[in-house]
Amino acid sequence: GPNQKHTWMNVYGTGIPLPFGESDSLETAKKSNILYMGGQYRYQVSQVLSLGCGLQWTRIATHVAQDSVTNLLSLGIENTLQKFVRNSLDLEPSIRINIGPRGNTIGDYIELAGYGGFMFSDGFIAKNDVEAKDFSGAEEVKIVSRKLRYMNKLDYGAIFRVGFGTFNVWARYRLSDNFKANEYINGGRVLPEMARLTIGIGATLWTPGPEYQ
Repeated sequence: GPNQKHTWMNVYGTGIPLPFGESDSLETAKKSNILYMGGQYRYQVSQVLSLGCGLQWTRIATHVAQDSVTNLLSLGIENTLQKFVRNSLDLEPSIRINIGPRGNTIGDYIELAGYGGFMFSDGFIAKNDVEAKDFSGAEEVKIVSRKLRYMNKLDYGAIFRVGFGTFNVWARYRLSDNFKANEYINGGRVLPEMARLTIGIGATLWTPGPEYQ
């Protein structure tokens, strides 16, 4: 079961960005979200302490309010939707402290983790429902820009998680910067950062190891 010396877990989660004390950041609009799924190995040091390392795919979609990027990304065009979409492969080492008796179950715990990821796919999407009718006869025009030269590929930060058996709540804080300077964007100046803090819920499902197959 999940309280063995060596344990494999499947992990899933979703969350939302939470702008906090960042007056110079891009204004986050509704529908922004983060999704992740992957696997995690845990080594049980004692009944109280365990160490883990996870590998997961993470997708972050950040909808950006129009007025915070006017003349920065869309050349002054007023779009009906604009968002950044980033996909990364993340490595997540962690330390977990188990709380109370749990038998052969996941139990309750608090966990501190770090993460480092490589962004293998990024893009900026802009939709316009108004101007499209004027020149193309279409209901909607969508422009997708990929392989953004002004976006950093490496992502890293810290995660705090509180678990209650299968489910958990978490907060993730990004320490790295999203953007770097590019001569063609924002007059060569670095763009304001997107929200660094994300909160969400997750699920951990025990996967039988080789000895249980």
